Amino acid sequence: MISLVKGIEILAYKMTLLEAEVQILRKANKALNKRRRAKRTRIQQGGILTREEATDILDRREVKKQVKLDKHIKRRAQNIGQSAIKHCSSCKLPGYNTRTCQKDIGVARILDSE
Repeated sequence: MISLVKGIEILAYKMTLLEAEVQILRKANKALNKRRRAKRTRIQQGGILTREEATDILDRREVKKQVKLDKHIKRRAQNIGQSAIKHCSSCKLPGYNTRTCQKDIGVARILDSE
């Protein structure tokens, strides 16, 4: 009987938490929908949009996208020829990595001989 009461209390507690979470999510959805509607109404309140103005706006957007893409491609092309010289992270000498470092092998041999 006591376990039944505890189970009911736990269910009531979970139900309260779920209701609070639903309220939070509903508020978030409402705010998001309000922002989406605001974007649409801002465009609509600009007045009558002629076909030429609309195509001009779309062309400007397309040009901005293309410029951004060109900059990105140019940056990538500049970085292709500039690969970093690989070097050991423990002794900082180029040509090998930490796993194959000769100084670490030398230190290990000295420690083994003692």
